[in-house]
Amino acid sequence: MSPLNHAAEFQAPVLLIHGKVDTRVDYFESEDMYKALKAASKKADLKIYDYGTHFLNDAINRKDAMTLIAKFLDENLH
Repeated sequence: MSPLNHAAEFQAPVLLIHGKVDTRVDYFESEDMYKALKAASKKADLKIYDYGTHFLNDAINRKDAMTLIAKFLDENLH
């Protein structure tokens, strides 16, 4: 059921954003997904915040993430 097992089937570019101090989902999940997508020659970007939580509670991280999302959407929505 994991999307990790279906990376080769992805059609759209993927942006993964994760905090290292996320207590709900281990950031390795995003790293593993990124590696699987790249291995399948899919367009993927990964941003890991060293002190980010699951909700990116830090204002600086959240602002940076929103900037990354806006750039990603601008580059990939046609």
